[in-house]
Amino acid sequence: MQAKKQRIPTSVKIITALLVPVILTAVSLYVYGVHIQNEDRIYPNIVVAGIDVSGLTRQEAVQALGLPEYERRSAATVVTLVFPDQSELVIEGNDAKMQHNARDIVGQAHSIGRGQDVFRDLFA
Repeated sequence: MQAKKQRIPTSVKIITALLVPVILTAVSLYVYGVHIQNEDRIYPNIVVAGIDVSGLTRQEAVQALGLPEYERRSAATVVTLVFPDQSELVIEGNDAKMQHNARDIVGQAHSIGRGQDVFRDLFA
C-alpha cells in the first residue's frame, strides 16, 4: 500500500511565508538592541552643553566637555551683592552650589535610550 501524500494548504504556506520574516526581524532587532544596550558608548545624536558626545565613552565625554575645569572655575567664583544700604553679601561658588558633577551629567547623557525594555530603547 502506498501512503497518501498530504498536501499543505496554500493559506498555510502564505501565512508561513509572511510570519517567518517578521519573526526573524523581531529576533534580530532584539539581539541588536541587547548588544547596543550593553555598549559603553553614548548613543548617537546626544549633545551636552553644545558639544556632541555621540560615540564617546563616559570618560572621553567628561574630558571632551571640560567639566572638571568648569567645576573648579565655578567653585572659585565669588559673587558680591551690594544692597541699597551699602551692606554686602558675598557668595562663593561652593556656598551657592555653583557646581556640576561631571560624572552625573555624562551619566545622564549615557542613560538616554537605556532603561526601558530593549525594543523601546532601540527605537528611542
